[in-house]
Amino acid sequence: MPATGVTNPSGLQLAAYGGANCVLIAMSVPDNQTKDLAGFTIWRRREGEAEQPLLNRLNFDDPITNATTPAQRKWTSSEDAPFQKSGMSRSYTGHKDEPADGRIRCN
Repeated sequence: MPATGVTNPSGLQLAAYGGANCVLIAMSVPDNQTKDLAGFTIWRRREGEAEQPLLNRLNFDDPITNATTPAQRKWTSSEDAPFQKSGMSRSYTGHKDEPADGRIRCN
């Protein structure tokens, strides 16, 4: 599926690539805008629903190692644990054909 992308006046670029059950989100920030950048908070809003922050499996308090099982992972709002890497994906089954929109903030 083609990317949907935006660039805002600060230079933040965002592209979203929709798949069958997930969305790949790509972000780019100019080098001169990265000082003290902690990461990104990302929200989504499905049609007819309230806006929700995406959840991050990484946070500042609970380490994830190769011994961490999926059941032990603590999902944290990206408002409290901003995304710091673009190597992430999210799968939302059962909603692949429903329109949604969102927003992103640099923290």
